[in-house]
Amino acid sequence: VASRLPGIAVEYLFAMETTDDPAYAVCERVRTAHPERAIRVVLSGPAKERMGKQHNLAAAEKEARGEVIASVDADVLVGPGTLAAGLAALAQPGTGAAYFLPCYRPPGPEGGALVALYSNYSFAPNFGALALVSRQPVVVGSLWLMRRATLERIGGLDQFTATVSDDAASGRAVAGLGLRCVLAPFTVAIPFERLSLRGGLRHLAKWIAMLRAEGLAGYTLIVLTWHPQLWAALALLAGLAAGGAATLSLSLALLGAALIARVGGAALLNARVYRQPALPLPLLLVPYELLVVPLLFGAGLFRRTIEWRGRRYRIGRRGVIQGIAEASQ
Repeated sequence: VASRLPGIAVEYLFAMETTDDPAYAVCERVRTAHPERAIRVVLSGPAKERMGKQHNLAAAEKEARGEVIASVDADVLVGPGTLAAGLAALAQPGTGAAYFLPCYRPPGPEGGALVALYSNYSFAPNFGALALVSRQPVVVGSLWLMRRATLERIGGLDQFTATVSDDAASGRAVAGLGLRCVLAPFTVAIPFERLSLRGGLRHLAKWIAMLRAEGLAGYTLIVLTWHPQLWAALALLAGLAAGGAATLSLSLALLGAALIARVGGAALLNARVYRQPALPLPLLLVPYELLVVPLLFGAGLFRRTIEWRGRRYRIGRRGVIQGIAEASQ
């Protein structure tokens, strides 16, 4: 609610299922502390067979009165100029939606670091690079903006409550109108997830299962192109098996180049984009890529369920929810 948008009327809607949500008391305090702002809490009711986030978002959309809708995840740190930057991106000709990539910021537990390794140094730079050179028919859910007129043309947000991949589904709907999904030239900050190492692994398993649901071709391309250290290490193992000084030297040189490029690239991202210390987090990309990636992406080939907030979702193609059960603790 500290956003600076001179001359623009803004309302802030905090959506949750019931007043039992711990966020309710927080949002009420914010509303009371800022009587000059148009702040409301929207109670969406039980999600039942729907995905909780999308259920809340669809309920908030029905209550919203503005010409532009912005969806912000609860843990995203929105600066005073963030929404203005999003509106500027949305104003570009032919744009149907604008979105921001997230940056996880330390400190935090090891599970949070694991999530950050994937998001900050694999997902964000690769996805961002593709968005700069091609028309990506996807938005990223941390923060996106869309005109109400565009939302009405795609049929509203209620249709996306039956999928765990609403970001991809809504982006495809916008692209179906011949409009672009534009990446805003800033990142939004998210504190490290408060997760143990096991919790971090489960969190990544959820995301990777959602990637797999988007199709085997894209999933395979991600595995092949996002992990140069892994493939260089496998090449070294092949070189050792093949024998020969020349082959071994070439394999070692390839692995060294991959290590320097991967860690150095991540350090450069920290210094120039994320504005946080260059090291030590990027150094953890070495064990992450050599140990965690083959484990999680290998298992992801066969995973058809995800767990989220105490519920297990069985998903089909493009993340469509096929069944829900209470997750075992």
